[in-house]
Parts: sequence; structure tokens; C-alpha cells
Amino acid sequence: MIFFIMQASASPLLNEVLYDAPSGVDESDNEWVELCNPTEEDIDVSGWSLQRAGNSFEEIDVFPAGTTVPALGYLVVYGAFSLDLQNGGSATDGVRLISASGAIADTLLYDQPNTNNLTDDWGSVNGPFAPDVSAGHSLARFPDCSELNNDASDWIDASSPTPGAENTSNSSGGGSNGSATCVETVQPSAVVINEIVSDPAGSDSGYEWVELRNNTSNSIDMSGWILSGGSSSFSTQAEFPQGTVILPGAYLLVGGENVFFEASGRLPDVVDSLSLGNAGSNADAIRLEDCGGGIVDTVIYGEVLNDSDGWVDDLGQTPNGLAPKPRSGQSIGRVPDGVDTDYSDVDFQLLDFVSPWDPNDLAPVCDGASDIKINEFIPNPDSDETSADETFEWIELFNNADSVVDLSGWSVQWGTSSYSNSYTIPEGNAIAPRSFFLIGGEGVSNPFPDAVVSDDGFSFGSGGSNADSVRLLHCGPGVSDTVIYGPTLEDGLADNEDLWEDDLGQVATSIAPKPSAGASLSRRTDGVDSDDNGIDFYLSQFISPGSSNPIVRCTEGNQNIKINEFLPNPDGSDGGKEWIEFFNAGDVAVELDGWRVEVFGSSWSEKYTFSTGVVLNPSEYFLLAEEDVPEEFASDYTSLSLGNASTGFDGIRLLDCPGEIQDIVLYGKSGATPSEDEDSVSDQLGGSTFVSFPDSGKSVGRHPDGEDSDDISIDFKTNMEPSPGRSNSYGSQGVEDTGTVDPIVGKGCGKSPDPNPSEPTAKCNTVPIKQSTILFCSILLIAFRRRT
Repeated sequence: MIFFIMQASASPLLNEVLYDAPSGVDESDNEWVELCNPTEEDIDVSGWSLQRAGNSFEEIDVFPAGTTVPALGYLVVYGAFSLDLQNGGSATDGVRLISASGAIADTLLYDQPNTNNLTDDWGSVNGPFAPDVSAGHSLARFPDCSELNNDASDWIDASSPTPGAENTSNSSGGGSNGSATCVETVQPSAVVINEIVSDPAGSDSGYEWVELRNNTSNSIDMSGWILSGGSSSFSTQAEFPQGTVILPGAYLLVGGENVFFEASGRLPDVVDSLSLGNAGSNADAIRLEDCGGGIVDTVIYGEVLNDSDGWVDDLGQTPNGLAPKPRSGQSIGRVPDGVDTDYSDVDFQLLDFVSPWDPNDLAPVCDGASDIKINEFIPNPDSDETSADETFEWIELFNNADSVVDLSGWSVQWGTSSYSNSYTIPEGNAIAPRSFFLIGGEGVSNPFPDAVVSDDGFSFGSGGSNADSVRLLHCGPGVSDTVIYGPTLEDGLADNEDLWEDDLGQVATSIAPKPSAGASLSRRTDGVDSDDNGIDFYLSQFISPGSSNPIVRCTEGNQNIKINEFLPNPDGSDGGKEWIEFFNAGDVAVELDGWRVEVFGSSWSEKYTFSTGVVLNPSEYFLLAEEDVPEEFASDYTSLSLGNASTGFDGIRLLDCPGEIQDIVLYGKSGATPSEDEDSVSDQLGGSTFVSFPDSGKSVGRHPDGEDSDDISIDFKTNMEPSPGRSNSYGSQGVEDTGTVDPIVGKGCGKSPDPNPSEPTAKCNTVPIKQSTILFCSILLIAFRRRT
């Protein structure tokens, strides 16, 4: 047994290992392991041992009595020890130092994958792992004899081994991390990971990026540094080429080959193939290493920490908290900018918008930022209640200011669970004071030639099963306006499973209604924004792109407008034939501007909003119908999609303009009970009274008209002969069953019990001339759409 001893800065650790002797040299005599001692006293290692690992760790030999590692010196073991170390190449191998008591003193794991589940000093099988080096190279600690991270990230590939001597930063023949020569190492947090986009909108490949920030007052040469990351262990993501310098207080951006920022016209400072984790099922991590292998910064992000991954923070501890998981297209960043406490959950926040090369907490400045509002948009122009036809979707902006606002650099973002889609308004576009600005797909430009055309169109969510959102970003950048829309729950609160936040920074509970086919979501008053989407927006049947929205007189109800009769189960196919009849049971006329009709399947969703000018006089009817119902019966048309009560209850309810429930009816099969999802559905007294679902071709209605005890089972009768727009009849009342429904002379909301009225008495068609023009344009647009 031969020992080679020299003095230098050291630590009682494995310090350098040569496991693969140069070609042509007998490995049995030329492998060696170097130990080091940083203390100022000799360390007695009598009875200590070395272990090697391929499939598992096994003992090589035991140090004899009297063996010491000198103070601040080295002990090189070779020759008679017969090391026979594994050469890597197909799986993780290892070397381990064991104390005389049997405790693990130090472990080196190299190469991967770790198919044999060898454990490091943390008990983790997930790495990191030192690289598998070429024959004649060694694995060396750098800085020499320093245990910065207590794992294999402390080791570098040294092309010029230094047994018994200090390991230096150039011992690998030009830096440990690739071909760049190592120039500068730094203290932790000198450069920090400042902002991360790990889950870009759409495809991730080539679009991910990471922003770094120099927290010092000096320029730093990052040649040979490494950015690593992964979902269960670290792997190299980017190697910084020779000459990469980050200026004092400045930012440096590393991104994939497809990253390009239109607003600034910039590409990443360093382009490399990133493949960051999306923190889908458990936490992922990113870290920055200098060219000496020292860890400069680590960020661990996600919702759940999987302990088997072995992630540790910059304090060497399993984190108690995590940086948040970003949504698609969203970044996470340090707030305050650049501040590093070594706790990812404290340092990082979800950012409202990305800020490459800019502070994350900078108050954005942009002329008109608070003046431009989303005024109207159409997420669902199609008759089949989807948003598939992107070329016909549009959005209208309104300028509240008294001056022109330049829209260069402004953008629209939208999505169904995150802001995964965006459109940037082209340079040179402006919006005049108190005016409108229309953006749409190619299908919008024909009837509206002044519209700015988005080549890719829009693909707004339809708000079908839960809330969707659209927002306007100003040039700061920053958020100018947000509209969250979709169905509501039984209690009237938003079905906001994705936790969309409104412009007050709060999870929205009051949202704009779910859009229906061909209707727009419109502000009740142009440009007026209370930051409550449920108050500010209504579903408008009269779309007005590029023009003022119809003025809504928002009045409270008096519980006198009743759901009087409905047809949920027409003969044959239901589609296009369903209808709902409303009746004024009071003695005064009621303005229905902005009143809403909602239906219940698994949740309440808005199907119709009464337009301006609709007044229902006492004892008059209003028939809301689908497209195949004859005109002599229908007051207005929409798509209803009433449920067939296949499980539990379905329902219809009427809400006044402020959103108070005016009437409700629940219906179901005989003996129905609420399903698990319907436990909160109730009648107006909080009970579960309901009426039975009718046979095919039969209706459900109140008898007598308008009678309401708030007990649905008493007030409503099932299997009635349909009587749209006239008095309901039932059972033994002596009404002859003709099998047909007679035409009604007084149609629309002007229907009257009088069989021969001279004219409609309700104000069905009191739309101002400008609105009539808008309606004509809307019809023109729909006709154009159907032709194409």
C-alpha cells in the first residue's frame, strides 16, 4: 500500500478521483483516489474504508492503523489498495468514504442514468451526478476541497489531473462546462435567476426562456457557466459561450431558438435548446452554476414537492415552500426585482405579464393605460354555440380620453384556463377620443372594412363549462382591462374554477354572462368600468361593432314577470323548436332592459339578455323561441338548449337587470332527486319542489296564468297542450284539444289575450334608428357568414 502526501488547502473529503486510466496503461496500477483535509490538525483515518459501486456499494479496503490525512493536506490512495473502480459509460457508478464507526463520510456518484438506485449523501437517487469523464481525465472538486452543495455538483471534469495538489479552475483544460475557458467564479446570488417562462403559450419547444440579473456593481464574465434544470434531476439546459458578459445591474436572457419579442424586436442574448419542466405533477427546478461548478442560484417551483426528487434550495435544505406554478404563457419572477432570500416561495410571484430585460416590479407607464376599455366582443358567432369560426370573432375597444391614444405595442390576450393566446396591435394604429377601435378576423373585414384584421383571427373561449377571460395589455406593459365571462352557479357566483383575477387583483366572483350564438358581450354604457364584470357587461342580441352599444336602463323587478310556459321536449329532434313564454302577472308595465334568462343543466348558463326598449304590459306575453318556431308565435329568437332532465333536475330562471332572481322553475323525471352536483339547486323558497318532465310534444305551464305560490309542484302542470302566447289550459277545464296551436295575431311582446288586437301594446320594437342600422349590419354579417 502506497500513500503520496503533499500540503495544500483541503477538507476531510473525497477530493479527486481517476477511475479510467489513460489508454494503453494498466488500470490496476494507475487508478487513484485523493482525500483532503481542510483543518489545521491531522485527521486519523485508521479503520476508515473506501467503497466502490456499480450495481451496489462494496468495500475496497480498510485503512490500517496509523493512517492520517495531514492538516491542510492530501492523501492519495493507489497501488496495493486494488481500487478497480467502475468506468461509467452505461449507468451511475460511485465511490464512497466510510468512517471507522461505519457512517458515510462522503459520496461521489458519476454518470447516469441511476438504474441501480445508488444514493448520495442526502439519501437521494435522483442526482445531480458528476459527468462520466474520458480516459485519463479525473473528477475533481472545485473549488478545491470545498463542499458547497454536498452532492456531485461540486465536481468538475479535469483533463489534467493533480494528485496530491490543489484542484484549479483550469484543471479541466479550459473550464469544466464545455469548451469555454473559465474566467470568473462568484459568490452565491451575485447573479440570480430573475424571471422564468417554463410553459409558453402553445408549443413549448424553442419558446422557453430564463432571465438572469447581475446583482453586483461589476461586470461578470459568464464564460463556461451552466444553466441546468429538470423535472426530477438537474440536466444541462444551456452552456454560456466564451465572452458572455453580464453588465452590473443588467439582465441577460437565455431562450430557445424560436423566442422573439415583437415589442422590442429583440432575440435572446444566449440561444440554446431549453427543456424546462412545467411542474405538472410535482415541483421542478432551475439552477445557475458558475464555471467552477459552484451553485450561484436555485429556483424550485410548482404546487407539490415530491420528496423522492431530492430537491434542495440554496441553503442545502428541502424547501418548505415553492415558487408558484406558472400558467401557460405566464411567467414567474422575483418581486422585489432581483431580491434573493434563498426561499423560492418568498422571492417569486406569478407576474401579470412578462417583462424581459425589465424589472418585474416596475410600475409600467403608457399613455392612455387607464382610458382604453374592452367595450364589446363576440366570442361565439356560430349557430352551433362553438367558437370554431375564428375569422368572424371580433373585439371592440373604446377610448374614454379626450385625446388620441397611440395603440402601438398594445395587445389582446385570451384563454380558457390561462392567457395562452395573444394578438399584438400593429405599429401606427391609434384610437381617436371618445371613439371605437375594431379588431377582427378576415371574415369581419368585409362588412366592416375599417376593422384592423388579425391574420390568425381570434379563438375566444366560449365560457361553456367554466369561466374564460380576455384582457387588454397596454404598452407599459401592463393590464388596462380584463373581462371574465362564463356560467354562474346556483348561488349566482361565478363558476371560476381557474381562479381568474379581475382588475382589482381579486379572484372574480361576479363575471360577465356566458355568451350565446351570435350575441355579443357588451358594456351597459360605453367605456364605463366599475371593475365588476357582472355589473358592467350584458349579453346583447343587437351587436354593434364599431358603434355605440344600446343604452340599457337597468331597473329592478317586482316579482311580477313569470315563467309561464315552456316546451323542453318538442316532437322529434329538440333542436330549433324549444321555447319559453313569459307573462306579466302584475298591474303595471315592466321594462326588461338587461334582464337575463338562464337555464340549468350542470350549472346555470345565460341564454338570453333582453335588449333595450322591451316593455311588457300587464297580462301580456313574451315568447322566447328557437329558430324553427314560426314567426307568428316568437317575440325573439335565441338558442335555448333546455335540458331533458336525464339525471336529477334541470331548470329555467329569470333575473332582473341588477341580477336578482325574479322567477325559477325546476323540472325532472318522476321521483327525481338532486344529483351530487345539484345539491345547491333550489326553488325560490330554498326548497326542492319541481314539476315533472313532459311527454314529447307537450308543454309545462302555470295554471292559471301567472299564479305563483313558490311551490313549483303546485303552480305548474305538465303534459299541457302547448299554447304559446295565449292563456294556458289544463285537464278538466273544458278546453277542446284540437291537436294544433292556432296562430296569434298580436305577436312578439305585444301578444294580448284579446284575439283581435288592433296593434301590439307592448314596446317590442322601440330600437332607435342607429340601433336599427346596427341590427341590419349584424344581420348582414350573419348572412355573409352563412354564405361563406
